[in-house]
Amino acid sequence: MKTALLFGGQGERNLHVALRQGLERGSPLLERALRASNCTADRLLNDGGRALELSHVLQPMIVALSLMDAIRLENQGLVADYLAGHSLGELAAWAFAGAMTLEDAVEIAAVRGRAMGRAARAHEGGMLALTDIDEARLQRMLAIGGAKGRLEVAAYNAPREVVLTGTLPALQAVAPLCQSRRLNVSGPWHSPLMEEAKPEFATALETLPIGQNIRPVVSGHDGVCLKDAREMAPRLLAQLTEPLRWTAVLATLVSLGVERFVVAGPGRAMRYLVHRNLPWAEVRTT
Repeated sequence: MKTALLFGGQGERNLHVALRQGLERGSPLLERALRASNCTADRLLNDGGRALELSHVLQPMIVALSLMDAIRLENQGLVADYLAGHSLGELAAWAFAGAMTLEDAVEIAAVRGRAMGRAARAHEGGMLALTDIDEARLQRMLAIGGAKGRLEVAAYNAPREVVLTGTLPALQAVAPLCQSRRLNVSGPWHSPLMEEAKPEFATALETLPIGQNIRPVVSGHDGVCLKDAREMAPRLLAQLTEPLRWTAVLATLVSLGVERFVVAGPGRAMRYLVHRNLPWAEVRTT
């Protein structure tokens, strides 16, 4: 039975227990995340969660927690045939595959979050999850929202389930017209509105030493299975402004013979996404 190790993105919440436990035990990756985000442990744990509303704090924390858990799973004997990550999680997947060091992944996540946060402040917006929607209706929603502002598809998460991204007037025009849910995010992620975040993130990626021998990663950009670390930077950069194709990721993993999916780190949202696509799949979360 082949196994895929999956890493979640910013959709994973309720991090406080894992963060507290990790900091109490002492984790070099979490300490690195604190320094990279210029945040203290006291602020992280004791301000009612407000620090985690900042993308430059949230992103390195999620990457650190996910990589810590992946290390633990591997130490327990898990052998992953393939790696994949949802949005931010693809950064962790590439790192665990060997394309960069785990420490660099945490640092890069902070850069990514900082650049995205700056772009979000310049272009106020958000994201809207749509369920039970077919292609014709999706195009109608995009047209309606586009007449009020900027609106694009952010993610193809499952059959008949997509996430839209854009300006607030566009989202507000669409939300009452279909089965929808506003996502708890601080900006229009996976949107051309994030173009301003690319230069800073690109510079950080260009300075990274990259690994030569890596484990295969299935990219959320197009669902292609990759074994060359040189593919990492352009795909991580593209996902800032282009849609995530999670349905393609899971379809590729199934075509490669994967039957068991293991989620590293906070995994409630990831478990849901796998089951929405593959109701038969074995999904292990921790």
